[in-house]
Amino acid sequence: MHIFSTLTEGNLSVPGTTCSRIPVRSTPLLYLYYLGMILYLSFAKRFDAVYTRNTPFGILGAFFFQTLLGTRLVCEVNGISEDEFDLVSDQNRETVSWKNLIPSIRDRMNCWLAKFSERYIVSKADAVIAVTEGIKVYLINRYDLPETRVTVVPNGVNIDIFTPMDQHEACRLLSIPDGNRYICFVGNFAPWQGVEYLIQATPEIISRFPRARILLVGDGAMRGAWTALADSLGVLKHIYFTGVVPYKDVVLYIGASDICVAPFISRRNERIGLSPLKIYEYLACERPVVASSISGISELLVCSRGGIAVTPENPHDLAEAILHLLQDDDLREEMGGSGCAYVTENHTWAKVAADVAGILAAGAGEAPSPPGVGDVLEGRHGNE
Repeated sequence: MHIFSTLTEGNLSVPGTTCSRIPVRSTPLLYLYYLGMILYLSFAKRFDAVYTRNTPFGILGAFFFQTLLGTRLVCEVNGISEDEFDLVSDQNRETVSWKNLIPSIRDRMNCWLAKFSERYIVSKADAVIAVTEGIKVYLINRYDLPETRVTVVPNGVNIDIFTPMDQHEACRLLSIPDGNRYICFVGNFAPWQGVEYLIQATPEIISRFPRARILLVGDGAMRGAWTALADSLGVLKHIYFTGVVPYKDVVLYIGASDICVAPFISRRNERIGLSPLKIYEYLACERPVVASSISGISELLVCSRGGIAVTPENPHDLAEAILHLLQDDDLREEMGGSGCAYVTENHTWAKVAADVAGILAAGAGEAPSPPGVGDVLEGRHGNE
């Protein structure tokens, strides 16, 4: 297996696996590096399959290996790029200035490239993996794909990293006050995450639980706007913006928390549904979840009995659900235990890998190999 990764921490020590580390973030240099490696590999080694996401980088692998060499191509689709770009563009238009002109042009070019890449890769793929049922329906309708060519394989959780831990010990390791009640959000600070509604819910939460604190773990384009909103509502001192933290340390913030949240907005999310990594990780750590009632999330919380689904974009409903859990220690413990048991049985990366292995092997007419065996180009998921 040969994968491409921008990760800089840790060493890859999986037998039979080679990792090409991509050392630069600048887009032109990144493309040149990736293109060079693809050209080299297309002549130097035969692959049985190429596994890619619907990204502008994926189109290079699709072209050189599937189109030119006839290698089996499997494409994973975990979102609709056009919807994401629309949300970012709307955000930019709210603060129109000459400083935003170049980013706006770049966003439009990236949007066009993403749509072109999606159409090319999906149309060429021998099999397509969608992480939600909504994405499967979208792809079938948009590109007139046979239903048998698209398989739903939801995301999973790394249960070697995300495991239950003692809350007091987590607080000690993070050097944060042990006596507070923590509500945690983890993820990219992007417009579709809906964290502004959590911030708007904070005054109501604080009024009844003065020692409640909000942990916002991550960073991104919306940090400035969310910081300004918290300041305008007078709750900035109750919110910890952690910035980017190492992936292995995310479990500490979840472990230090009483409740974890995922207040996604309807736009972008309702149409395609969600299979969010963060919720699987919350549940694996035995923490109850409050999340927006959106396709994929509602079903997960019902099946796992691990949390409460609330009306999207409604700060009052969000606050009420959080307060309900803060007031009931037994309910939090019960939901945490149920959610953990469910995801560790049904949503581990080992299960995802087995499902993907079956799809990769299907076209070759052979039984799926155990995860980690076989020649495959590229990898699967990054974090949100």
